[in-house]
Amino acid sequence: MKIFFASFLSLLPILLFPLEPDDGVQIKYYGHSCFEFICGGRRILVDPFTPDWFDYQLPQGRIDLAFSSHEARDHRHFDGLQVDRIYCASGERNEFQMLANGCVDTVSGRQSESFQGHTCEFWTVPSFHDDIQGLRNGVNGILCFDFDSLRIVHLGDIGHVLEPHQIQAIGPVDVLMIPIDAYHIIPLPQAKMIVDHLHPRIVIPMHYHTDRARITFDPADLDNFLAMFPDVRQPGTSRVTLRKQDLPAEPYLLVLNYLSDDEHE
Repeated sequence: MKIFFASFLSLLPILLFPLEPDDGVQIKYYGHSCFEFICGGRRILVDPFTPDWFDYQLPQGRIDLAFSSHEARDHRHFDGLQVDRIYCASGERNEFQMLANGCVDTVSGRQSESFQGHTCEFWTVPSFHDDIQGLRNGVNGILCFDFDSLRIVHLGDIGHVLEPHQIQAIGPVDVLMIPIDAYHIIPLPQAKMIVDHLHPRIVIPMHYHTDRARITFDPADLDNFLAMFPDVRQPGTSRVTLRKQDLPAEPYLLVLNYLSDDEHE
């Protein structure tokens, strides 16, 4: 009886105060530059692509927030998606065009969302799609997300090495999504320089050749980029859950598979 009572007392805090929800952020890769971040039950989508150019899956179900780094069909395609709010980066200023309930508004600076005990701050840093001040390919918005202090940065179609003021505006980076498409965007040595300047803990490549793309890429880009890093991990999955406290002491490059046809949402 004493043993049972002691066991009951040990369980009492759990019964009265349930365990906190998972404090990690799940990152899901759909292919090209499209990712989904899931935190506290909230779904956040970045850079959805047109199905005319790719055979990747698109997200199913309701999306709470969706973001676009710049105005291009492979980064800003919301047709057919169920999205509560859409944020399109200006690329020229630290602001978004926000679309919700048929209305358009402009929001500037850092924005904050709170949900189920979690907080997500997000902002955009102006940049260019090329290395000649946007004269060839236009502007690009770097997308920054801070999930309970876990900072994820999606570079969109960055086309140049970052300036000091951009590095400062981005701040310390935990997870970096970087395009490695030397055919359309940025030479690989410059992409590696961006990584070296930002010092992320985890680097996730995106925007490269696969068997699901119907547009031209250099198939060698991914292997050439991987060769620049001493620690490359390929878990063979399209998703990973990351927590601030579990980040590695030494940075590594993480290659995610695109979401396959037989995987469930």
